[in-house]
Amino acid sequence: MRIWVLTDGKAGDLQPCLGIAGRLADMMQGEQLKVTIEERVVKPTAPWVWLMPYGQINPFVKQNTSDDPLLAPYPDVAIASGRRAVAYLRSLKRRAPNCLTVFLKDPKTGTGAADLIWVPGHDRLRGPNVLVSDTGPHRINQALLEEKRAEPLAQIADLPHPRLTILLGGPARKTVYTPDDISDLVKYIEPLAAQAGSLLITGSRRTPQSWLDALAPLTRSKPGIVWSPASETANPYLDFLANADALVVTGDSHNMISEALATGVPLYLFAPKQLSPKLTAFLKAVYAHKLAVSLDKTNSQTLVLTPQEPIDSTATIAEEIRRKLNARQATA
Repeated sequence: MRIWVLTDGKAGDLQPCLGIAGRLADMMQGEQLKVTIEERVVKPTAPWVWLMPYGQINPFVKQNTSDDPLLAPYPDVAIASGRRAVAYLRSLKRRAPNCLTVFLKDPKTGTGAADLIWVPGHDRLRGPNVLVSDTGPHRINQALLEEKRAEPLAQIADLPHPRLTILLGGPARKTVYTPDDISDLVKYIEPLAAQAGSLLITGSRRTPQSWLDALAPLTRSKPGIVWSPASETANPYLDFLANADALVVTGDSHNMISEALATGVPLYLFAPKQLSPKLTAFLKAVYAHKLAVSLDKTNSQTLVLTPQEPIDSTATIAEEIRRKLNARQATA
């Protein structure tokens, strides 16, 4: 069985696709099927890229040449995400009608963009082939978390419990952080940090160094690790996530919050005053289902350590793909 992951290479699109592909591969290998996963990166040029997700791919690229991102042999399943991948997924379906096509997030071209479309609950797209969940797919699974917990990094292994992990995103489209927001973030974390045995703090590519500088003093009174994007070492994000007894996550990343919810540890979320409407709706759903606590002046005093049920939308999506594949085989 051959699975393609089709994106323009951006991590926010690539990682969820790989997460589903990997989970589907695990399911299929359990059925004694040999599975290969291939990453196909699309790089549309002007003027074709200006029309995407509408329009077509460059018609002057010859099919089945080294320049063709859809070079055969074609896959049994293609999982795509990102505006630039929509037209390529349509083209693949024309070339390989038996390929089961999957698209993550609203393709903006309607439900006909793929055989199966997954959207987060805050997106409006609905239809018989649309799968909806509040949290999103990712590469985090329980086996990977247990592996990281069983063999933690040396600098983490000796840190005392409870370990409070702080995951920082950064400014994003329609999401703005002011100096007052960062001041509030530090102020609301302080009482939780005081109850922790140690702190694990990491930023992302979007995290301003000033945020890490503002939080660094918290580690002066107790052991901890602060990782900066400016560091020459690899981001220990997964290790910090797996070895947390509680988590604080900024509310600017749907992916990061979904990954945090997969750990099964208590989660605190901090949102700036100016948060994008879609993320605002997402956080509202998370709070409504009591999956996390809002980190603010009314809810930031007690460090809760009671485990909760991990949320795993990746498995749900992979299982729906497998169901569709089995249904096709049954009618073939």
